[in-house]
Amino acid sequence: MNLKKIIMKIASHPDFEKLINENIKIKEKFGIAPNEKAFSEGSNSVVYENKKGNIVTFISTNIMGSSACEQAYKAVGRNSKVLPEIYDLEYISIPVTNHPAGYFNREFCVIEMEKLEPIKYDSKEWFATYSFLKSNIDDLKRIKYYNDKHRKPGASLTNIDKLTDDVIELLEQMKIENITHLDLHPNNIAYGRDGKLHLIDWEAIFLK
Repeated sequence: MNLKKIIMKIASHPDFEKLINENIKIKEKFGIAPNEKAFSEGSNSVVYENKKGNIVTFISTNIMGSSACEQAYKAVGRNSKVLPEIYDLEYISIPVTNHPAGYFNREFCVIEMEKLEPIKYDSKEWFATYSFLKSNIDDLKRIKYYNDKHRKPGASLTNIDKLTDDVIELLEQMKIENITHLDLHPNNIAYGRDGKLHLIDWEAIFLK
């Protein structure tokens, strides 16, 4: 059977129609137009911006042996300071039984959260931030102490100075909240409305 016939067979399956209809309802609930295009798609997530200017992420739940939705509920319940403000969460489970593709399974969680401001790095700042995020907090504090001590009187903070301070605060708060991020790099942190760094990429967050 060729690919076209397989797709036609999947599309004609009764559970597939239910899946599509449920998806449209969820989109409408979270303020996303049915024909709205996602501005970001990953292997386990699809991201939209809704009418309120918030981010709505559809995340596959079968990741790392624990659902992203469960992780989010735990984090919200603890008033996390390293995760963006979350407005709504919903767990959706649409089992696709006896599906001709065999592997087709749609279980996901939908999270509406504040839109974060990505950091605009130059190459030097990106590599410095990567190094900071991989550093031991105490080592990072020593770097900060050295920089502060040797800064000329009246000299303003550079972007890297500010990032050092903000990353230290982020790492310390992650430690307090027992949060581990399995893919921590400069593109997975961003600034929230509170001016502080927050974690993104939900699939990689693990709560101890």
